Amino acid sequence: MRPFQLFSLLLIPLSFGVAQTAPTAPAKSAASQRFSIDNIDKTADPCTDFYQYACGNWLKNTEIPADQSSWVSFIELDERNQFTMRDILDKAAVAKPDRDAITQKIGDFYSSCMDEKAADARGSDPIKPELERIALNGNGLPSHDYKSALQEKLQAIGRQQPSYVLVNQQGPEHSKTFTVEARLQALDTESRPEFVGRAQGSTKKNAEQDAARQVLEYLVSQVNQFNGRSSGRGRC
Repeated sequence: MRPFQLFSLLLIPLSFGVAQTAPTAPAKSAASQRFSIDNIDKTADPCTDFYQYACGNWLKNTEIPADQSSWVSFIELDERNQFTMRDILDKAAVAKPDRDAITQKIGDFYSSCMDEKAADARGSDPIKPELERIALNGNGLPSHDYKSALQEKLQAIGRQQPSYVLVNQQGPEHSKTFTVEARLQALDTESRPEFVGRAQGSTKKNAEQDAARQVLEYLVSQVNQFNGRSSGRGRC
């Protein structure tokens, strides 16, 4: 087996190990987090128990930090990446005459984000125009012109605009009821719509607005579900 293939096999189960020992000492610094051959338990037979072989010493020697309820090697990897990116940004933010244009841009953006005094002084002023533009109805949705709001949101995330289909109209001419479907196309354009908002109204325009509102509510619910899944820290 080639060395790279062996390393890949070792790295995969290492990322699934969960430290179980009680916290008795501080965790290693982020700068020191890296793959180590010492994590392998060479007393284990890889043909019998490859997980123990690959993760045994990591599980035995890794302590759960005092501020964590569990600890997995993917978190170590994330902290190492955070440390590395912070180091790159800190160095890019130092005004040196030999900085190239890209490094200077990175450093300037980072410095502007880290200027807490300026951010505190400005408060919410930078986002006031957006807050004033969007009148909220309590669900994070605009209380007027749902069709335009839906169009803006879909454009922002690169999604195809929905199609509005008049599926029914009934009643006498002076009091007709229009039924409209707003069909949100799935990313796979050959499949059926991902979501259909169906609404009735005294005019076709009113029905379209209500159907657009339903699609907006659907999109908001999807975002909320995603945020809920992302907030927890799983045992990778």
